[in-house]
Amino acid sequence: GAGAGQSYTDNTMTVTGPGSVLTNTGSTGVNMGDTGTTIGSKLLVSNGGRVVNAAGGIAVGRSAAASNNSVVVTGSGSVLSNAATAYVSQNGSSNSLAVREGGQVFGSTLLFGNSAGCSNNNVTVSDAGSSAQFSGAITVGNTANSQYNSVIVTNGGTLRSVGGAIGNASSANSNFVTVTDMGSVWTLGNGVLALGNARGTGNVLTITQTGMVDNVGYLSVATNNYVNLLGGTLGAAGGTYSNGLFIVGDGVQSATLKSIAGGTLNITNGLLVTNNATLMALGTVNG
Repeated sequence: GAGAGQSYTDNTMTVTGPGSVLTNTGSTGVNMGDTGTTIGSKLLVSNGGRVVNAAGGIAVGRSAAASNNSVVVTGSGSVLSNAATAYVSQNGSSNSLAVREGGQVFGSTLLFGNSAGCSNNNVTVSDAGSSAQFSGAITVGNTANSQYNSVIVTNGGTLRSVGGAIGNASSANSNFVTVTDMGSVWTLGNGVLALGNARGTGNVLTITQTGMVDNVGYLSVATNNYVNLLGGTLGAAGGTYSNGLFIVGDGVQSATLKSIAGGTLNITNGLLVTNNATLMALGTVNG
């Protein structure tokens, strides 16, 4: 792994240009910040380069003391492919994954935090043609005290998973997912989207500026966790929301709450559809 050892800073591995391929057949995959104190190490995949983890995944910030390490996948044809889980900070803090300008990332699942205290880690998927695609769930704040981790889908980026969780443990608080700008989408493959699972609080999903979160099979929002549908679209087949009045839109932006056919959305404390907003009830809405 880049930055493997006791104390390393600012190491960079670059795979760039069409035909440039780094293939890793080991089960451990590629690790940024493998052991010890590793700060500022970077994997850059650009201009059609490819990194293939044929048996493993990637960990950005594997050790507890690993911070400010990053993976950037940028440019059309640039690919980071993982057979296993992609960890954005397996144990450390302030690590990041950026997919932009047509880059693509593939994996089985995406996890923020595999030990207590993983915080301030970030994934950004930006620009048309850029995508991060996972055959399983995305979990933002996976362990106790995993806080202030974030995912941002912006400027036409695409995020795909089968289900997801924002705050997946006790004290996994204040984790955030934001989907913003035209063409930006997080689609969840009819899986469960849970906010504040296992007593996490202050976890927030924000949809704005025509962003879209769609194909949610069941939306579960625990007490003191929130969905802010300011603009854009939220599509869910079923679920329960009991954290006060559910407001569709900010009164200025176009916003749509879409109840997908075949399910039931239960909004127990009332539903307010503001100016320029729409309730598209293809399924059943109780509110």
